[in-house]
Parts: sequence; structure tokens; C-alpha cells
Amino acid sequence: MKKYLSFVFAVILLALTAFSCFAADGRPPLVVDNANLLTASEEYSLESYLSDISDRLGVNIVVVTENSIGSKTPTEYADDYFDYNGYGENGALLLISMADRDWYVSTKGTCIEKVNYRTVERRILSDLSDGDYYSAFISYADACESMMTGGSGGSSPDGSDGIVSDLPTFLVFAVIAGVIISFLIMIKYTKQLKSVKAKAKADDYVVKDSLELKSAKDIFLYRTVSRVRRQTESSGGGGGGIHTSSSGSSHGGGGGKF
Repeated sequence: MKKYLSFVFAVILLALTAFSCFAADGRPPLVVDNANLLTASEEYSLESYLSDISDRLGVNIVVVTENSIGSKTPTEYADDYFDYNGYGENGALLLISMADRDWYVSTKGTCIEKVNYRTVERRILSDLSDGDYYSAFISYADACESMMTGGSGGSSPDGSDGIVSDLPTFLVFAVIAGVIISFLIMIKYTKQLKSVKAKAKADDYVVKDSLELKSAKDIFLYRTVSRVRRQTESSGGGGGGIHTSSSGSSHGGGGGKF
């Protein structure tokens, strides 16, 4: 009986693993934990979480952990992993390399302009440093969804957050009322000016004998020199430069240490 129950449990576990690895459309796994940073239950839960967000956004939000990435840089490894493992043309991949404690976010397609790696960094760095990898990965997914849907944490070319806030209703009405009042005041003073007649010459506006110019000269005071930095490469909306991976695809993103 115990052997039978063990066999049934193994079959169920295998089915759950297979389900977590492939979405209904045959999508490759969104969680690849080769460094074993997650428990089995955390990995399954995270796979489901990323799958739901990816489906809503129409992109692939991926997490990959490795003990080592060999001779490749984090940029090269993350870009190539996304390109050569069937994740399509739109998405973001968070790479964790334990050997040198590197993290890197690679973005592709629509995510290049919308997913800001600096925003991701602020969301995940503390948890990564503390070893709370599951929380860090959930925060990464939430940040991607927020930025992709236009919420707080959107990106700008210099890597700063594009924070969007809604004006309160009363403030909107106050602005409208101010515009109306200003318009009415302008009309009032415009009517008062109708009694003023334009002069034919500029001298006509000067009161006779009120101005006596004894001398005039030009004095050079200072000069201003402005320098404009020449752009040597294009920059992505996600705060990192746009570059080309080994597959010939365009990627954005950035990373650091934890």
C-alpha cells in the first residue's frame, strides 16, 4: 500500500512539474532555478505567478538563476538565454549568477522602452542581499507589470522613474475656475484699453522735455559658452543602452551586484 501511495504521489508531482514548465501554449518555463535558490513550492508558485502576469501583458517575464555563467558577461548570458530558448520577441529576463553575485535584467521588444532596470533594482536589491530570493522575484514581476501597464515606476531615457499621479478632482476644478477668472479679468482690462489710441511715432509716447540723453556707449560685460555632449550610442527607455545580442536581436536592460 505504501509503495502504491508513493507511486501515485510521484506521478502527481511529475504532472505538477510538467504543468509548471509548459504553459497551455507550449511556452518554455518562466522559472529556471539552476542555482536551487527556491524550494519546490516556491518555484511552482512563482511559475504560476509569472505565467499569469505574462498572459495579461502579452509578453514573457522570466527568472533564471545559475551557479555560474562561465566566460560570458551577464548581458551576453541573459540576452542569449532569452533569444535561444523560445521566449519570443517581447519580454524581460532577470538573471541571477551566484558565482559573482551578479543580477541582470535583459529586455526585448516592447519591454525595452517600458521596463526600467533601475526601478527593478530598487525593488529587488534589498531582498537579494538578504537572501530572500522568492520575495525579490515576486517584486521583479510586480515591477514589470506596473511599468508595462503605465503605473508607478515607468521609465525614461536617463534611467529615472516616470511616476504618474492622478490629480484630485477638486484640484482640476480649481484650475478650471482659475482659467475662467483670469479670462474675465483680461476681458475687463482689454475694454479699458479701448480709450487708448496708438501713436504714429515712438517719440509721441515720450513726454516733452522729460528725457535728456547726454551720452551713450556699449559695454561688453560677459559671454556664455554652452557645450552639448555628443551622443555616441542610442539609449533605451529602460535606462540602459540598446545593444544587439549574438542572435542579431535588439535588447535593453542593465544590472549590478547584490
